[in-house]
Amino acid sequence: MTLNSIVSYAIYLSACLLGNLAMADLTAEHQQPQTAQAGQFSPKLFKDDVRIDWLRNRVEIDAEVVLRRGPLELLVCSPGTREHESIFVSSAKPSSIYQAMGLIGLTPGHPVSYNPKTEQLIPPAGESLKLSVRWREGQNLTTVPVERWLQLQDEKKSPAEMDWMFTGSVRTTDNRFAADLEGTVVSVVDFASALIAVGALHSDSNELLWVQAFESRIPPVGTACSIIIESAERVTVGVVLQKGGELVHDGKSATPLGLAKLVKQQVRDHHEVVINLGIAEGVSGKLVEKTLASWVAAGLDRSLVSLRRPQS
Repeated sequence: MTLNSIVSYAIYLSACLLGNLAMADLTAEHQQPQTAQAGQFSPKLFKDDVRIDWLRNRVEIDAEVVLRRGPLELLVCSPGTREHESIFVSSAKPSSIYQAMGLIGLTPGHPVSYNPKTEQLIPPAGESLKLSVRWREGQNLTTVPVERWLQLQDEKKSPAEMDWMFTGSVRTTDNRFAADLEGTVVSVVDFASALIAVGALHSDSNELLWVQAFESRIPPVGTACSIIIESAERVTVGVVLQKGGELVHDGKSATPLGLAKLVKQQVRDHHEVVINLGIAEGVSGKLVEKTLASWVAAGLDRSLVSLRRPQS
């Protein structure tokens, strides 16, 4: 372990207690049953600090800031691996993240590999992803694309929207999950064990590292965060039908006409759209059918709608 690695990991360990308390507070935000949407349809713990948001078809993992300055090889790593070159460390087991991503319908591809016949590297492949980071600033929760926390080397700007891919890691010769062994949760350079990677070739040679931590945009080391993983190829609109007939989207009242406009805009932006309609407890089948009929009258395609009941 290099000196930088030892120093970074010592900082991480010293922040663990504070970080754990903050993470409990951050996670509680999704467990507080304040409304039918927040309580019945909040992200549910899968395992190993991994949650699944069934209403919005996305996976969330707990993480902490472990580095704010310096070149990067990873965005997210596992504890005791590459904290000296990764912004986040997460105790979420990569194989558990893989399973959760599969459960919401994401399709893995493959990490970077080498073709001995052509003597060339094969770029990573897999379903395109959108990655966001959420953390608490004072009394407010803030969510931004993870690219905002990355800075191009020798430039004072973030890279454009990145093509993150569900590469899916690989199995070793003794059938172990390689990302579990190496801690390569989200990579920004060429790691053959990466669970999630950038869809392009980027050398891990120190002199060729292409991104660094954007220090001025990253909160203090030890800050508890959630990394949100979802498909970039389809947009999921999560709506809850309350017992009184009210529709709730992203914590606000919604109308069939407003939802129809939202879906049409996403289609114009060339997205595949899925509408998950969460049925709150006590809602009758008659009310569900009446609601769906009003959606169709507003111009929504009924085939886009999937019904969701509260997850236990």
